[in-house]
Amino acid sequence: MSSDEPVRLDANEFREVVRHPRAHAAVLSQYRIGEYAGVVALQRLLGELDAGQRLRRAMEIHQRDEARHTSVFTDWMRRLGVEPPVLPRDVEAYFATSEEEARRQRALVDSLPPEVRRICVFAGINAVERLAWTQFETHLACLERPEDVEVLRGVMAEEKFHLSYVEAELERQAKGEHGAIVTAALDDARQRFAQFSQLRRAETRAAVERALAGGQA
Repeated sequence: MSSDEPVRLDANEFREVVRHPRAHAAVLSQYRIGEYAGVVALQRLLGELDAGQRLRRAMEIHQRDEARHTSVFTDWMRRLGVEPPVLPRDVEAYFATSEEEARRQRALVDSLPPEVRRICVFAGINAVERLAWTQFETHLACLERPEDVEVLRGVMAEEKFHLSYVEAELERQAKGEHGAIVTAALDDARQRFAQFSQLRRAETRAAVERALAGGQA
């Protein structure tokens, strides 16, 4: 595995994970935080759009979906007998590899005009949701309980819509005056979130391995 490759759980590992509640909950906890981050990221953007705009309506649906998904994964963890941890107060810091990176990124985003800020946030959302989608596909194939399959399929159906409208908006912006910004934002987001993914997946793998070693079934 190369140094820049995200640490992933493969299908064989996931089959073991879903049979051990605490290990399974460790994975679901990461999903839960990712969904909550979408709620936070979209809140500011919604405050900068006029009511009635088509894009705003899609973003409102997106935010409601992410809030519901946060609850879905919270409830799922509790069904497994694990109390979910408190969600991070500073989501930007959580999604950074260091406090310094979080400060730099926050200052950069704050300094941008609203339309450019939206491009950068959408690029980040796209990068995160693409990574999540790949993991969801593997996870779905390993679930054994029909009710769990139904829950995750429901989440994925809505995530597909999120990816569709976000990528359509980025494509539209790429054809206009902000084309170079879109390209740069997408490249930056993919690099940053690949690094984040490796860090957090390594933490999740460690939590899963501790749970499995402890014999929680």
